[in-house]
Amino acid sequence: AGKTTLMNVVSGFLTVSAGKVTVEGQDILRLPPHKRAQSGLRRSFQKEQIADDLTVAENVMVQLDHRLTDVARCMVGKPRLILFDEPAGGMSVSETERLGDLILGIHALTGAQVLVIDHDVELIRKVCAETLVLDFGRAIAFGPTADLLADPRVKAAYLGTEEVAP
Repeated sequence: AGKTTLMNVVSGFLTVSAGKVTVEGQDILRLPPHKRAQSGLRRSFQKEQIADDLTVAENVMVQLDHRLTDVARCMVGKPRLILFDEPAGGMSVSETERLGDLILGIHALTGAQVLVIDHDVELIRKVCAETLVLDFGRAIAFGPTADLLADPRVKAAYLGTEEVAP
């Protein structure tokens, strides 16, 4: 859908030929990736890999430990904007609930704004005031999260329901 691609553009791992991304009035696309990091941009990476030499339980524990470590790493060094790329991947419902609580507390702890990309609708409902919905790389809706989750286009794209004509 283009979610991770968007995150790669914002963080500087991909360049674009047009457009801008502003953070507190500054177009960060004009900055090289290391300057974005120095100005307070942090991001997590979507990392769901299986290690063949570990047991199933060890693979699960590595993923859980790494994801929480990744969250903590993003909060260090006066962040201004934190980007989380599917932080709830592979987590149970209760783990995702605790992650949501942690994400909700980031602004109070650091002052940073937080952008979350995830497929977990309940996590998005809990932590996001506004949501941008992408479908095959195109924005199909943007606005208050509660409104978007009730939008027929969003339901059709992500929840597998039939789209209702307006």
